[in-house]
Amino acid sequence: AHLPFVIGVMASRRNPLANGDYLSSFSNWDSILNNSIEYEVMAPGVQIYSTLPGNSYGNKSGTSMATPIVSGIAALFRSYFDDKSIYDSDYIFNQITGTGVMKKALTLSGNLVFSYREVNAYNAITNYIQKISGEVLITGTPKFGEILTADISKIDPEGATISYQWLRNMIPI
Repeated sequence: AHLPFVIGVMASRRNPLANGDYLSSFSNWDSILNNSIEYEVMAPGVQIYSTLPGNSYGNKSGTSMATPIVSGIAALFRSYFDDKSIYDSDYIFNQITGTGVMKKALTLSGNLVFSYREVNAYNAITNYIQKISGEVLITGTPKFGEILTADISKIDPEGATISYQWLRNMIPI
């Protein structure tokens, strides 16, 4: 998704195809690398048991079945971490998109493989990153794929350094 704090959701299947791909055949995905429209996570979206018209239940498939799972994780996270001054929307976004299980989503011709995280409510709640306050200044011009390291000992004595590498679809940018 190309709006702040909007998570692009792809539909995954429960069991992989013979080649190991989990992305459902009908789901959108990032077809153009480094563009402004992103799909950040996969969520179960195939044969999801749901309500149907006529006061009945049945299985449905679609990204419209996957997206409520992600919304539910966001609501669960907000109910568990309710202090918005510490756990803001950006924090929730990062927890959901950063704590899922990495899965092979799609293999294109030439064996080009795309992998994405599949959301995981347990990981989002239990593997949370402690938010620290303060400024970190990284100077210089990073090269393509370079890992940047900054000293944060002044704002978090227990964690003397942090490292970042900007990735898109597991490819350094």
